[in-house]
Amino acid sequence: MDSRRRYASRDADRAVDQPAEADRSASPVGPVECLTALAAEIRALPKQPLKARLVQGAGQTYLRVVHGEVPDLVEDIGCRRRDDATGAGRLAFAWSWDEWISPADWPRETAATIGRVLRVEQP
Repeated sequence: MDSRRRYASRDADRAVDQPAEADRSASPVGPVECLTALAAEIRALPKQPLKARLVQGAGQTYLRVVHGEVPDLVEDIGCRRRDDATGAGRLAFAWSWDEWISPADWPRETAATIGRVLRVEQP
């Protein structure tokens, strides 16, 4: 049996194939893909002049996020597998000081968190 679910389209009387939950969890997504998705969400934040750039080299890959108007506001975001009981081997985003932010499959929520941290209050 196919492990795909069938969803009816609102626009027509046809069905649209969507991956089942098990299919999505088994997809080959690594840190680079997760950080790339996070970069897109950061750039899409409304009213936030944030720039995001993927940095790769010397065995490390991370996302450098810089405030466009205050370049001293910089944060490097990593993505790696959690090995604790909470994460159970799932990929997660982490701050540069190695504190977990959120699971890597939550790029929109993570972008909002980073936006709050790097926000500049106007007087």
